[in-house]
Amino acid sequence: MTKASELYQHAKRYCLHSALANLGIACMKLFTNDVSLKNLRPATLNEFQIAFIAKALILNSNDYRQQKFEDKGLFNCANLFNNLYEPFMDIPEDWSPEQKLDATNMFLVRMANQQFPFQTRIGSLVPRALFLFDEIPQEIKNPKIDVKKEIENIYDLTPKQIMIVGFAIFAKSADGYFNPENLINTESSELKKHLTREVVEKFISLMKADYDTLRDIYRADEGKEGFEQYAFNALRTYPIVQTQIAGFVIPVPRFIIERISNGIFYSLMDKFKAQNSNPFLEFFGKEIFEVYVKKLFSLRYKNDELITEFEYKNGKRKIISPDLILLEGDEAILIECKTSGITREAKSWGDKEKLIEDLKIRVVKAIMQMDTFVKDFNKGLVSNPKLKKIKNFRFVVVTYDRIFLSGSPAIRNLINRELVKNGLNNFNYQIMGIDEVEVLLPVLQKFRFGELIDAKISNDDWATHDFDVFLGHFIEDKGVDIERDNPLLREKFDKLMQEISPNIGLKKDNR
Repeated sequence: MTKASELYQHAKRYCLHSALANLGIACMKLFTNDVSLKNLRPATLNEFQIAFIAKALILNSNDYRQQKFEDKGLFNCANLFNNLYEPFMDIPEDWSPEQKLDATNMFLVRMANQQFPFQTRIGSLVPRALFLFDEIPQEIKNPKIDVKKEIENIYDLTPKQIMIVGFAIFAKSADGYFNPENLINTESSELKKHLTREVVEKFISLMKADYDTLRDIYRADEGKEGFEQYAFNALRTYPIVQTQIAGFVIPVPRFIIERISNGIFYSLMDKFKAQNSNPFLEFFGKEIFEVYVKKLFSLRYKNDELITEFEYKNGKRKIISPDLILLEGDEAILIECKTSGITREAKSWGDKEKLIEDLKIRVVKAIMQMDTFVKDFNKGLVSNPKLKKIKNFRFVVVTYDRIFLSGSPAIRNLINRELVKNGLNNFNYQIMGIDEVEVLLPVLQKFRFGELIDAKISNDDWATHDFDVFLGHFIEDKGVDIERDNPLLREKFDKLMQEISPNIGLKKDNR
């Protein structure tokens, strides 16, 4: 096994700016499935690994080193990374079976939550952000929080400006280096009106950092030995790196797209963070996220098949129904929307107690709320004419921040134990990230949601998979050809492309 310090020592030899540029080129080749990367074998290459190699280089090298990275630097660093020490490998022999199982599960949690996000489709991030931070906020009358105004206060740019400039930079980052003048002096008449010098410079000022700034952030959150690869990567906040002698470089272009989409959410969350509460999270969940989830399901369900949140009484108490109810004949799917999944601490370090705490606050609470609703319905306390024929309920928790491995025993057993403690033995529930809901919608053209849930839970292997992984297996098993692009997001993305440049030249994201 290799210690991170050995990778750090190896990284010292390479010229920093050219190495980071080479990493950026490799990332874009991964994005476009460039066959030339096959020449790197037997090294395994992925963006999570590249992001950590960039960190190792920034921490330990500089722009004046002589050795060229393009010769064999990526190959050597990738192999060192693939053999990094993991504390899981040192589980004591005298640990009990339960202790060993816990250690295994927490290793899977921290590994999945670091690597799996790099394997998700990024094509939906920008159009989703346009809905959440531009379109839906404009539909809210007298909002408690003016989201668009708050975004402009933080960035000094509108949401659309942020996404247009960010996407243009992403599109121009194929050679690793980035020159703002090439953006400002674009020959595209469509882009020119958006990419003014003032707007581009404002954007870059927020997204760039020099080596010293990045090093300070890395060192503050390094983690103990063996956990270095799981620490937060400062390139997520500052994806544009200002070099010492070669201008700007973009080591992980994906982080640009994440920064102009999910990054807006986290910026707003940070701004409104208080000691024991966050008014933005509550507002976003109710006024924006729930509306977006309904927009998605409205693609496949008619108005009389959709029931939004309503009040009913249990004695003198007023109780709120689930956020959304989907009707399929005599069955109903109850949906609770949660903005958060698992906190960064639980994801990064695989802390079991913190993980349980997060799941209790979010998932367990949501399932208990739905269970209460069903019990009240069976007692005749819920009087809604649309629900008269309903005989069976299914529970679905939808999170903005996806919980990876949500179907696996590593997560599900923790949730089930908490449910049993609260007197619940109904484990007929699914946990889905918003990205999984987005790719579910096209499949609902040919299959009912309830049918898909039944197929998943009735198969021992599929039951343990995340919902989008199951969908892939299910469609293949059925031999059905279904276009997986979400039509709502595709339409939004196409309109943006038409507005800024019909010929921007990016390949379609097929992941």
